[in-house]
Amino acid sequence: MDSSSFNRHFFGSVASLNLGALCVGLAIGWPGPGFAYLYGDEHDTRLDYIDETWVESAINAGASLGSIASIFVTDAYGRRPAFMLSGCLQIAFWIGLCVSGHINRIWIASSAFVAGLGVGVYAVAAVLYVAEISSTENRGLVGGAIMLSGYLGVFLMNLLGYLVDVAIVLDLMVAAPLIFCASVCCLMLESPFYLFQTGMVLEAKITLKNLRNRRSVLEIEPEYESMVVFFNSSLAKPTGRLLLESLCPLREELRSPLALLVVPLLCVSQMLGVVAVSSYALLLLEQVLEQPQAGKVVASFVDVLSIVLCLLAIQRFGRKPLLTFSIVGSGLCCLVLSVYYLASEERCLTNALPKENKILPISVMCLYYAIYSLGLTPVLPIVTGEIFPSQAKSAAVGICTSLVYLVAFCMQRSYEALNQRASSCLAFASFSLLGSIGLPFAVTLLPETKGKSLLQIQNELGNIMMNY
Repeated sequence: MDSSSFNRHFFGSVASLNLGALCVGLAIGWPGPGFAYLYGDEHDTRLDYIDETWVESAINAGASLGSIASIFVTDAYGRRPAFMLSGCLQIAFWIGLCVSGHINRIWIASSAFVAGLGVGVYAVAAVLYVAEISSTENRGLVGGAIMLSGYLGVFLMNLLGYLVDVAIVLDLMVAAPLIFCASVCCLMLESPFYLFQTGMVLEAKITLKNLRNRRSVLEIEPEYESMVVFFNSSLAKPTGRLLLESLCPLREELRSPLALLVVPLLCVSQMLGVVAVSSYALLLLEQVLEQPQAGKVVASFVDVLSIVLCLLAIQRFGRKPLLTFSIVGSGLCCLVLSVYYLASEERCLTNALPKENKILPISVMCLYYAIYSLGLTPVLPIVTGEIFPSQAKSAAVGICTSLVYLVAFCMQRSYEALNQRASSCLAFASFSLLGSIGLPFAVTLLPETKGKSLLQIQNELGNIMMNY
């Protein structure tokens, strides 16, 4: 056995991880086709557009709470049990939907909240797991593949809802998380970092050997020693203080830890623009295509294509160039759309979409989706799993992920309130402009992590004051 032969242990773990991402994407993409089905008069729920936005918000609220819960599950029981918990929550979600045609809207929103819990638990566990099982050479590809699977799930859900009877789709979807749970049991290896953290040193070595497809543990000794140094270097400080220093530097002379503020700041800032652009884009695409579900299919397909391009570019150009291009490009798209909308007094006062010239807004919005998904969507989770010290990694990743979903929930509700009570012009322009504030700071503070071990990254950030 050598590193050039097929590595069934590593690829089995990655395949299971991608299947989980696909399940998460199916759950996130459900509201569009699901509500098109539940709008019908034959259902007792009598749902409308406002109900749909509340269900989307319920998913975000559940994901925010699930991210916090995942901190305790991943640290106390391991990464694999966290994935199992996520799968079980998604199974409960799909079973709840199967009977939702005869249950009120509160039941549907509660089911969506359960789905959100599963999404949050998976998101944190996946970020940790990718950073811990991947080598320095393939970490970017593995992380990008997970995001691709997630957005592919969104696209497949929208496409199936557009092509076939949604009732059949909903009944069959419960099979996906069931298969995911089975794959976790049969294919996925536990993280060697978690095994070492819990004192199972021999198991950690064997797992790392299997993940690297080596014959003997002696062959992975340098990487294992790097993992030991990475873990032990943060034991000198209490976890709480280390987490605080990771999220907010306590001494002015430590400039590097400011980079650790970039991840939540970047996610929060960009989320503001995403809410506005997504809402407006779907309305415009649905108007042009004259079919409500078609707009969601087109938007999710652009996301998938962009992440495929990211997979081709991330190992060649690195994380930081892609993030820089994505930040600048999406910010400019937001600015162009804001100016375009503000230029017409009629559109501002009547909430009307353009009736004749739709080429410019559609082109800019598709470009926004493409640029955003090319860098920010796949790269940020990868960087999040790389930059935090070992003792604080689970908590820091969980807090950052929870913050993203919490802001998504708040911005969804704020956008809908502005859109209903003021005008689409005010809502779109304000959130789009806010989405670009603060993003250039990430360009100067975020380190390049391509081709570097977790220990090397921590040395650069100043959290480990030793040479290895």
